This record gives sequence, structure tokens and C-alpha cells, in this order.
Amino acid sequence: NPYPSNLVLHCHSSLQSKTMKTLRETSDNAGDVEFLWVDPLKVIVDYGRPCDILKRVPYEDDFLYEVVIFVSDTFEDDKVVKRKGVPLEAFRFFDTPYTKDYHLRKAFRHFIGLPNELIPSAWRDLEFPN
Repeated sequence: NPYPSNLVLHCHSSLQSKTMKTLRETSDNAGDVEFLWVDPLKVIVDYGRPCDILKRVPYEDDFLYEVVIFVSDTFEDDKVVKRKGVPLEAFRFFDTPYTKDYHLRKAFRHFIGLPNELIPSAWRDLEFPN
């Protein structure tokens, strides 16, 4: 694995579809495939599935990739999907769970207090129980 231990490579989840078996090798219009990681309405975020790159192949002025996608979280060989002709846009790096700084035992956590004198009186119309 050539990546740092705090990163995991994910492939777009639409690559699991049977219609995506081979993207650019067999279809002239496969370059029109869009891999939206966040939909335009920002309702759904696609985190994809963990994957490994098996091979990089030159294609025109770019590269295409052959990948194996782990459909299950168990990483068993019988629960993988292989795809060819995958463009770079279908990949994204994510942080490995529990490796961000805010998960450190000595991460800085402190209540940020704001004195009442700094809040404009027009904003102080709420009654709070003592």
C-alpha cells in the first residue's frame, strides 16, 4: 500500500453497478459518465467503497485504472467487484476512521465562553433558567 496509514482510497459507489463493468474500453460515450460525490442539492454524500488499484493504463492524454472494489467491509475475495477503464474522477481519499486530530487523547477541548457584555442588548431577549 503506497498511501499513508491514515488514508484509505475509495471508489465511487456507482462503479458497483453491472452497467459500469467496463467504462471507456467498450463505449464511446462512457467519457460522459459523471461521478458526483455530493449531489447538486447537497442531500446525499457518496462515500464510495474501499478499493485497490490493480493497474494503470495510458488512455489518450490521461490514464485509466483497473480496480478491485470491496463491496463488503470484511475484505473477503468473494465480495469484490473488478472494474476496468475507471477514470481518475472515480477515486477519492478519505481519512481512516479515528485518525483525525480530534480523536487524539490529548486533543484540545475547551468550552469557549463569551461574556454577556460582548453580546449586543438586542440579542439578549431570551430568558434562560438559572
